[in-house]
Amino acid sequence: PFITTSYDYDAPIDEYGLKRFPKWAHLKELHKSIKLCEHSLLFGNSTLLSLGPQQEADVYTDHSGGCVAFLANIDSEKDKVVTFRNRQYDLPAWSVSILPDCKNVVFNTAKVRSQTLMVDMVPETLQASKPDQWSIFTERIGIWDKNDFVRNEFVDHINTTKDSTDYLWHTTSFDVDRNYPASGNHPILNIGSKGHAVHAFLNNMLIGSAYGNGSESSFSVQMPINLKAGKNEIALLSMTVGLKSAGPYYEWVGAGLTSVNISGMQNGTMDLSSNNWAYKIGLEGEHYRLFKPDQGNNQRWRPQSEPPKHQPLTWYKVNVDVPQGDDPVGLDMQSMGKGLVWLNGNAIGRYWPRTSPTDDRCTPSCDYRGKFSPNKCRAGCGKPTQRW
Repeated sequence: PFITTSYDYDAPIDEYGLKRFPKWAHLKELHKSIKLCEHSLLFGNSTLLSLGPQQEADVYTDHSGGCVAFLANIDSEKDKVVTFRNRQYDLPAWSVSILPDCKNVVFNTAKVRSQTLMVDMVPETLQASKPDQWSIFTERIGIWDKNDFVRNEFVDHINTTKDSTDYLWHTTSFDVDRNYPASGNHPILNIGSKGHAVHAFLNNMLIGSAYGNGSESSFSVQMPINLKAGKNEIALLSMTVGLKSAGPYYEWVGAGLTSVNISGMQNGTMDLSSNNWAYKIGLEGEHYRLFKPDQGNNQRWRPQSEPPKHQPLTWYKVNVDVPQGDDPVGLDMQSMGKGLVWLNGNAIGRYWPRTSPTDDRCTPSCDYRGKFSPNKCRAGCGKPTQRW
C-alpha cells in the first residue's frame, strides 16, 4: 500500500513505455554479455574461487573447452585489483565483471557506458471538445442504496470488499439527550484504523480526513465535533490505497476501522464500536459504472461550465481533443485529492498527490554501492509523491 502507480525498483522502462536511460541500455549490454556465456552456463560445471577477503570468481567450464568467469568484488567501498589465471583485473567496488572466455572482460556492472537521458513533462492545456465542457456527479453520503449488511462490530475492509473497490461505507446513529447543552461541551470523535485512510461525516457534513503513511498504514485520529440534541448520524468512508504484495505474512495484513468513540460527553466516553453499523461496499458511481463511455449521457451527470473545487466525493468527466503529436501523454493530477482515473472507460490507476515530508531522509547524492534498502537514493522530499 501507499505505493505510487508505478514500476517497482526503477524499471528500465517508464510508465509511458519510454526507455529509461541509462538503465535500459546498461541492462541490454548485460543481457548481451550473458548470452555470450550461454553454453557454459547451461551445460558446464561451476567452481567458486577466492580471489581475496571480499573478492571471488565463479567459473563455469564445459566439455567442449568453453570457459566463463564472473569476477566479483563484494567490498562496497574500495576498488580492488585481483589476479585470475595469471592476469590482473580491476574490479570497482560492489561490482561484477563478466569474462565469456575466462580472459577478456566484456561487461562490468559498475561501468555504465550508456548516455543518461531525463524525461521532461511539457505542460499542454487540453481543449474540451464540447461546449458544456465538464460534467459532475456527487456521491450521496453514507448508505446510498439498501445496505449490504449490518454488524455490531467492525469487519476487515479487504476481506469484505475483496479488491472489488477501494471504498467501504460504515454508518451508525445515536441519540443525544434533549437537554444536551448547545455550548460549553467540546466532544471529540476518536477513530482507530488499521489503514489506509478515512473520510468522516457527521449529519451529512464532512468533519475531517485521516490516513497512515508508507511505513505504518494504521492510524488514530481525534476530530472535534458539534452534536445536536436528538438523533445524530455518523458516516465513515474507509479507503484502501492498493494491496500489500511483499513481505512475510502479507496476506494477513488487514485494513479498516478498529474503534470509534466520542469523548468529552457529559457522562464520559460514548463507545460506538459495538453499535449497529450498516455497511455498503463501493461507491454509487462505481455501481452505475459512470466511467464507461456508454454512460456519457447518463442523467446522473450534471453539466458544469467549470468543475467545482474542494467538494468531496465528486466525479468529474470531460471530453477533450487529442493533443497533437505522437508522444505519450500524462495527466497532471497535482490539484486533485485521492481517487481513481479512467480514460475511455479504462482504469489507468489511482492518484494521491500528497506532499512527502521534508525530513524523509532524502539524500543529496546517490550511491548504488552496497545492499539495497528502500531509503537508498531517496529523492523528492517535500514534493508531491505522485503528480503524473
